Amino acid sequence: MSAVTGFQLAYITMRFVANVDQFDWQVPLISVSILTAIAAWQIIALGLSFRYTELSMLDWIRPTMASYGKIVRYIILVAVGLAIALTFGASFALIEIALIVIYTVCVYYLVLPLIVSSLGKLSVTLPSKKNMLKNK
Repeated sequence: MSAVTGFQLAYITMRFVANVDQFDWQVPLISVSILTAIAAWQIIALGLSFRYTELSMLDWIRPTMASYGKIVRYIILVAVGLAIALTFGASFALIEIALIVIYTVCVYYLVLPLIVSSLGKLSVTLPSKKNMLKNK
């Protein structure tokens, strides 16, 4: 979802700023590989964090998401800094990749805590509701 949003926002930005009608062929390939690495890194880190704690899902979500907000600031700063560094290549392809990465990272880190907390709470709440319905 965030990758599609990043691609669309980058396309709209390049369309209106530089009058570029389509991405070069290498832009989606490079962008997808960068975004896959970032997404896998974050999801694996969250999974390992949950696995190595002895807390239940609901007890784990609140402190993890609170500390996650502090880490996200630095991750976004590094991702935006690296993406801006790509723009110094004076190539439309590098600028397009930089825009895609910046937009996608911002949307991803906005949506990821919402999805983790809502699905975590849902995974605890739904099984207990199912048992309540069977007992009636």
